[in-house]
Amino acid sequence: MVDKLKIEDSRVTWHTTTIRHKTYHYMKADPDNEPLATIILLHGFPDLAFGWRYQIPCLQSHGYQIIAPDMLGFGLTSAPCQPSSYALRSIAEDIRDLANLVAKDKKIILGGHDWGGAVAWRTALWFPDLVQGIFSVGTPFIPP
Repeated sequence: MVDKLKIEDSRVTWHTTTIRHKTYHYMKADPDNEPLATIILLHGFPDLAFGWRYQIPCLQSHGYQIIAPDMLGFGLTSAPCQPSSYALRSIAEDIRDLANLVAKDKKIILGGHDWGGAVAWRTALWFPDLVQGIFSVGTPFIPP
């Protein structure tokens, strides 16, 4: 049977932080030892961070710190009224700031699904010094 997180799973903690005047809610899973790297998982539409519940235990067991935010407009993350807040550039800047906060200015691995994949590709494109690796499920790279 595949391991998956439960709603009240002790392997993860839930956090909120303010980034550029927006509240981001995210899951954090730490490995038993010093993390090999931080992986930030970006969910698609319509979904929540908890959509990664099957992948988080596996990645955590291999020594990675996992951060999975509820994307802007979803879950307990802010849902601003201004359409410009949802532009790829704006969300990529938010992800950059979240990464710098949780990974303490170390390079990260970005993973995305669906719309989260589009955000991952753009974040890696616009902030290459932030990203050491990237993967996307169901979202090809499309040049700007």
